[in-house]
Amino acid sequence: MRGIRPWIKVIPAIVVVAALAGIQLSHLLGNNGPQAAEYPRFTLVDQRGHTVTEADFRGRFLLVYFGYTYCPDVCPTSLSTMAGALYRLGTRADAIQTAMITVDPDRDPPSVLGEYVVSFWPGMVGLGGSPEQVAEAARQFAVVYTRNGDGDDYTMDHSAFLYLMAPDGRLALTIPHGTPAEALARLLAEQVP
Repeated sequence: MRGIRPWIKVIPAIVVVAALAGIQLSHLLGNNGPQAAEYPRFTLVDQRGHTVTEADFRGRFLLVYFGYTYCPDVCPTSLSTMAGALYRLGTRADAIQTAMITVDPDRDPPSVLGEYVVSFWPGMVGLGGSPEQVAEAARQFAVVYTRNGDGDDYTMDHSAFLYLMAPDGRLALTIPHGTPAEALARLLAEQVP
């Protein structure tokens, strides 16, 4: 029994990691995993404390990433890749609003989000809100996330896609984590006039 007890604490994390890997693989293979809404809806709070919805971004492309500011590796990599792709687009990047929606609203208040996201790309918007608001936004995009660990020193396991919403609010692209900046720039260029 003594040898089993440490594994009991690890099993939920293994299950979550396996589920996230399965979702990522499902999207890559084009299988029917969790499906994002065709027109994702959300009500969140931006880094200035203003309530915003998806309608506030209509008329422009919106490139969305779900992550969190305490993320040690995946989020900074994804946001750096996003910035690299936008840099490659030159002035065409002006047609794209970028946003990160936190999956950790307890540690990512608006002011923290604002400072974090603009360190990757000027004009990027940090979006958060109540745990319920974040959960509903994540559901709209078929994002899966869960807290891993106890106390204040925890991580958030989460799916790591980029989502491009068209100016009419339609979900135009779902881009897997690990897509190089050059490839992401080409994908965006195919959508952005």
